[in-house]
Amino acid sequence: MTQYPHRMLFQMILWLFPAMIILGGFDAKANDNITEVVRLALVKNVEVFGDDIFLADIASIEGENQELIEKIERISLGKSPLPGKSRRINADNISFKLKQNNIDLTSIHINGVQEIEVTRGFTTLTEKEIEQIVFQELPEVMGLDEDNFSIKEVKVANAVVLPLGKYTYTVTPAKNAGMSGKLLVTVVFTVDEKFTKKVFATVDVERYVNAVVLSVPMKRNQVIHEADIEMMKIATEKLPSNYIGDMADAVGNRLVRSLGKGSILCTEFVNMPPAINKNDVILMVAETNSFKIVTLGEAIEKGHKGERIKVKNLDSNNEVYGWVIDSKSVKVGF
Repeated sequence: MTQYPHRMLFQMILWLFPAMIILGGFDAKANDNITEVVRLALVKNVEVFGDDIFLADIASIEGENQELIEKIERISLGKSPLPGKSRRINADNISFKLKQNNIDLTSIHINGVQEIEVTRGFTTLTEKEIEQIVFQELPEVMGLDEDNFSIKEVKVANAVVLPLGKYTYTVTPAKNAGMSGKLLVTVVFTVDEKFTKKVFATVDVERYVNAVVLSVPMKRNQVIHEADIEMMKIATEKLPSNYIGDMADAVGNRLVRSLGKGSILCTEFVNMPPAINKNDVILMVAETNSFKIVTLGEAIEKGHKGERIKVKNLDSNNEVYGWVIDSKSVKVGF
């Protein structure tokens, strides 16, 4: 049979053409499966507000694979800086975190700057603002009624820097704080029930008590009548320890020296019998906010109410000084 080379060549081409189409189809499909690129555009300066820094906070992330984008957005780059502070993150840090989270780096293009400065959003409460908080809160916390107590001064050494968010505060006096004088107070700020910051304040609390004062000037040896005196609230720091706090203790007694109007009466100005005489058996009282100790003692010297006298502990024979409370009791320290 006669062979026709050209015809045979033509037949071979016709036979191979479908195979080429099929192979071309596989190549096209393979191209469709090439990993899609996700682009991260970094910016130079970023402000964050949470406790952690996420990739979504510092970069604009674009691409076709939404599932991959969401995974990248959730990747944590570490803790945020303290409020008002900053930290730097570079492209190498980001690549390391991507790899650590099993992201194929060949599918990622990082554009923009190579280093980012991340700052934590913050708000500042000034010393004056904190002092006002203490002025408002402390009277209720300590049960200070305005008739008998007043806050003269509050001093806060430093402002406080807090992260942005809803903040609350508590004001607490020191455990050993008294009711007046210089007190140490702690103010604790809490933001969104997580972040806490402590600041200290020094508070000067003034306590007022009733004291007997002259309503008219009087001369030595004059007898004190009820019309000559009145009660007045006076800060304890301005009172002598032996001031007279009851009009009945002054009425009927004579002055031992001349005094002007408004003078505070104390036992040394009035010829009145002492509350405790020498050698009287008395109760020695020592107490704190937590407990009270009472023991028998003997007065070594006489004294009026509020005066400081020497007493002896009848159990130990130790001699100490104390303040006369009344005709039976003397307050002593530990």
